[in-house]
Amino acid sequence: MTPAIEITGLSKRFRVAAARGPRRASAADPRRRPLNRRHDLFHALRQVSFTVAQGRTLGLVGPNGSGKSTLLKILGGVMQADAGTIRMTGRVGALLELGAGFHPDLSGIDNVYLNGALLGIPGREIDRLLPEIIRFAELERFMDLPVKHFSSGMTARLGFALAAQLAPDILLMDETFATGDARFQARALGRISEMKGQGRTMILVSHNLDMLLQLADEVLWLEQGAVRAIGPAREILVEYRERGHARLFGSDQMLARLGLEGVRIERVAWAEPAADVGATARVAPGGVLALRIALRHEGDHPARVRLELAWQRQRDGLVLGQTRCEVELEPGGATERTLVFRDWLLEEGHWNLAAAVAPAGEPRPVFYDRLLDAGQVEVQTPAPLELPAAARIPARWEVAEN
Repeated sequence: MTPAIEITGLSKRFRVAAARGPRRASAADPRRRPLNRRHDLFHALRQVSFTVAQGRTLGLVGPNGSGKSTLLKILGGVMQADAGTIRMTGRVGALLELGAGFHPDLSGIDNVYLNGALLGIPGREIDRLLPEIIRFAELERFMDLPVKHFSSGMTARLGFALAAQLAPDILLMDETFATGDARFQARALGRISEMKGQGRTMILVSHNLDMLLQLADEVLWLEQGAVRAIGPAREILVEYRERGHARLFGSDQMLARLGLEGVRIERVAWAEPAADVGATARVAPGGVLALRIALRHEGDHPARVRLELAWQRQRDGLVLGQTRCEVELEPGGATERTLVFRDWLLEEGHWNLAAAVAPAGEPRPVFYDRLLDAGQVEVQTPAPLELPAAARIPARWEVAEN
């Protein structure tokens, strides 16, 4: 795929006040180097290199202070790098910190035209897009006010509406795209999914790993200003979670932002063969595997949900099988279902079970809860095949009479 973004050896340093007295030990950081008696040199980014293919979405994660926002500001042209090269193909738009790109003394409408002019969009095109920008931001009564009188939520909504409607080829978004009330959050996520489907190239910075798992194709993990890891979103986010940096699935913040009632995967246990929760079940090809799945619904009304299970081979991440069904849930308690797999198809090896529950009929990739580590299965074959196989395909021989 053609790269839309190519970053090579990007580095950025800042001059900061030297730590003194009791603060010296607490300020110790391998990125700080003494410059003189008054100042230290702080290496915010160190030799960062990566590419993003056209139409792909890159998630950017890392602990606070790891350089995520600095990297995004450099790519957005807000600050300059000290070293390295940046190549980006197409028009670039950015939604960075609140108020970035807005003139506080200009009205909301004037700021729309100002941002459009900075992106090289003709005034007549802004005339056409303006009603939809105002409608999406839900600021009909406030667009004639100076932006300095906007609340942080209003500013974020206007910034996102601009980024979404002006539709640059490359879109850079910091945490601010995740602000706003629950209803606006759901609309914003839906719009990002639409832009992704339209082939926009995006870089998203967020501490909300649930959101990145849904939207990102690859994830770049920054730590102390350097690239710790880069790769497929699921692989990097699971490792990032296991390092204790953040919770990955079923976060209350994600559900609240989406305005969804609480539905949780409370328990996944083996019924046959019997095994403890978290233990590895062992089954032979052609055998029987049964799961007991408990879903808890804390809402006030009955809900119809879609339950999905997927089987992923541990050694290479191949998702080979998926099962989907719809379940009716009564409010205020747990509903348990037993799912039986007869004549087991998967061949010898270790397989992970992933489980997810989502609103039935919901077209967007929105989930109540997800578990990638719902269980493990070891398939034991008494007489392994000489050739490697992922699954045993059932068939019946029919001999034709000559």
